[in-house]
Amino acid sequence: MKSEKSIIVSVISGLALSLALSVVFGIFLAIDAGKKRVEIQNGYQRSFYTLCAASEDLETDLSKLAVSSCGEECLPILADAYSHSRSAIEGFSGLPGDEKNSDCYRFFNQVNDWSESYVRAVSRGAGSAFKDQAHGLYLTARTVNDNLRKISESSDGKTLYFRSDDLLPEGYKAIDLSFNGASVEFPTLIYDGPFSDEEEFNAALLNNKSEVSEDEAKRICADTLGMTSVRPLGLVSGKVTAYAFEGENGDSDAYALITQKGGYVYVYSSYSARAGEAKITENEAKKIASAFVRKLGYTRMEPVWYNSMDGEAYVNLAPVVGGITYYTDLIKVKVSLFSGDVTAAECTGYVESYTKRSYSKGITKEEAAKKADGIEIISVSEAVIPYGKGEKYCYEIYGSKYGLDYYIYVDAVTGKQAEILRVIDTNQGKKTA
Repeated sequence: MKSEKSIIVSVISGLALSLALSVVFGIFLAIDAGKKRVEIQNGYQRSFYTLCAASEDLETDLSKLAVSSCGEECLPILADAYSHSRSAIEGFSGLPGDEKNSDCYRFFNQVNDWSESYVRAVSRGAGSAFKDQAHGLYLTARTVNDNLRKISESSDGKTLYFRSDDLLPEGYKAIDLSFNGASVEFPTLIYDGPFSDEEEFNAALLNNKSEVSEDEAKRICADTLGMTSVRPLGLVSGKVTAYAFEGENGDSDAYALITQKGGYVYVYSSYSARAGEAKITENEAKKIASAFVRKLGYTRMEPVWYNSMDGEAYVNLAPVVGGITYYTDLIKVKVSLFSGDVTAAECTGYVESYTKRSYSKGITKEEAAKKADGIEIISVSEAVIPYGKGEKYCYEIYGSKYGLDYYIYVDAVTGKQAEILRVIDTNQGKKTA
């Protein structure tokens, strides 16, 4: 949540000198006071942003703990809850003293102590009592975030002041962090699609592939991407070494990266005018994206996530092989809902991760479902997900609890919970069937 915040500081009195000296000295004092005011206001603003961000993250942590097992699988989530509650407390430490007496401040301290105690209880095998408390804490976190959002909205484009007295500029509103209110959900998890921002890059697809020349890469831009007037920009050495090109696609500028090894389309972007009425449906956008990646040579790709925003559709596709969805190997495609043109494609996940795998189950689907008994199960499927510096073969269990949707991933070999994703808001996209 983003908003501007500031503070009113005490008025500086002039010194009782001569009239001339008083005027001159007062001017310099006013200038200095203005600078100090800006510094203090900026400091409070940064602290409030820290508080808001940490509070949003903490709400998500607590929602996960409400459906997680109470064994060692929940320890990473508890570590996040401890860290985010500590960050919220630090945000408060930069606010005026009176704010620290609020119920909001006491709540973050309670969660911080609670998460630390929960960790110790898990080590003793006594975490079940704490799990029962997680949902209540989650509801409180929703109330806190709802009120922080109301504070932001109440500014109506003006600066909000942390008040230390009753002096406020005309048209401005002071905030109060001792509040009560209804709940609201904040989107913090599935935004660019599940597992779309992993940072491990192995370029597995390019292993043992032959290098292509710049001229060969240029032909790929023309023949596969339909670019004209293609001009080379040189070799780009990054996570993957690739040839860079610019050109046109119709009336629009276009840009592409083609991998030096293998000659794969790595990144592509162009422009499509946003004019008229958006007429491309969700199903049509998925078909366009699927056809495009097939044209690039990426096979067995199926849409797994969809979102639309500002006249453009965002489709994530993943390989589905033998009933297993490989979220490690995503390709992201952007489609204009006005023209139906593909305006961007990011094939980095596929190029950097795709390889043949072989997995053997250690537990059955029914056994995996028992590991997710905290939710009402809707479906169970198989998936490979990024995990740390590697990946895990899991059962993907989709279900709901307390009106919230979850994807719980249970390691298909060990039977332990590997990951929990919470679906926050339909405006942030959705998994596709």
